[in-house]
Amino acid sequence: MAISRLRLRLSTAYAVSFVGALALVSLSSLGFLWRRSHTRLERRLQRTVASVSSLQESAGAASSAQLPALESSVARISLVMVDAAGAVTNASNSAVPPDTLAQLWTRLGKPERFAFPFGDQDYQAAARRISIGTPSGNGAVIAFASTEGIEDDLGLLAEALAIAAPVIVLLSLGGGYFLAGRALSPIRDLERSISAIAPSDPGKRLDVRSPADEIDAVASEFNSLLGRFEQSQLQNRGFVRETAHQIRTPLTLVFGEAANQLSAQSPSVDAMRATLGRIQTAAEQIGRRVDDLTLLATAQAGEAVRREDDVSLDALVTQCADLMRARATALGHTIALGTLERVEFRAHEGLLREAVVELMENSCRHGAAGSVVTVSVESETTFAIVQVTSTGKPFSLPVPTREPSRLGLPIVMWIAGVHGGELTLSRVEDRNTLSLRLSRG
Repeated sequence: MAISRLRLRLSTAYAVSFVGALALVSLSSLGFLWRRSHTRLERRLQRTVASVSSLQESAGAASSAQLPALESSVARISLVMVDAAGAVTNASNSAVPPDTLAQLWTRLGKPERFAFPFGDQDYQAAARRISIGTPSGNGAVIAFASTEGIEDDLGLLAEALAIAAPVIVLLSLGGGYFLAGRALSPIRDLERSISAIAPSDPGKRLDVRSPADEIDAVASEFNSLLGRFEQSQLQNRGFVRETAHQIRTPLTLVFGEAANQLSAQSPSVDAMRATLGRIQTAAEQIGRRVDDLTLLATAQAGEAVRREDDVSLDALVTQCADLMRARATALGHTIALGTLERVEFRAHEGLLREAVVELMENSCRHGAAGSVVTVSVESETTFAIVQVTSTGKPFSLPVPTREPSRLGLPIVMWIAGVHGGELTLSRVEDRNTLSLRLSRG
């Protein structure tokens, strides 16, 4: 099985953290042992000078011979006795020349505790003044010992830790790699669950436990993604069905007219012109439907629309009315211009043109036969309004949605939305008025 890079990173992080903690504990322990050992040695030295001082003060100067006997009971501790002038009067098992120690003690100000190096070793010492009844007056006894044993023991402990460190690192890496595998097992289960979901079955969802942990949070987000994917598939299927429905009728007309004309034995020029005229009308309808479907795809994709054109709305409405006159005549209607107030603002000119044409197309298709379709432009402080009025039966607007699912007025509603406005419908007596409100901001 290939080595997992993720598990290796986790185990490395675990090992580094473990070794760092071990190093901190080891250094702290060594520091504690060093301090503890020196404190214990200092206490032994103080007890020694206290014992010697008690014996010397009780026995007087003649008792200096007791030093060797006392020393034998406190191994590795050396003793030096000096008088009030700092001269050595007695010494026992002194690892340092007594005169050198006496001079050092005097030079340091005759402290009760002090440390000093000699040769390649370090020493700790304790001193105590005593009254020995000699003509020279009071003296002192100094006990000292080497710290070599302490340093050796700590050195051995440090070497043992240094030798054990690589082994600990390897063990922590192996243990961390194993534990990381156990910790990541829910990820592998999640991977298997995801791979079991077929693209044709986006309705399936992953299990999410309660209370949720980090893995369940990932599963929940993936379920949300599946929901969006399922919605996108439904929209795509609806778009394909809408495309086929919108193009099938005019395309059938083109094929039928062409087939009829080709099957004619001696087609006249007038008949051919009439057929070509009908084919042209159907082709124009296909072109309009393709444009509408392109707008629908843009709306469903949620693409941002940039309002980068300087639009003169009254001029745009006039152009659209001219474009629709022939279509309106074919449907039995007349296009008339009402009040056209001058309005200029930033917008998407192509979308506004589609919206205005679609409003007039809708009024012509659903208006009463022979009625006049009137288009006007009004200006408000923050909005520009395009109104298309026609006579006919009452109707209602489609339910507004964020992404339109049909052509026609839903696209106009979407165009109004991207321009910060809305499409509304009002009815007075037998007249329906569609109002396209557009933000001028």
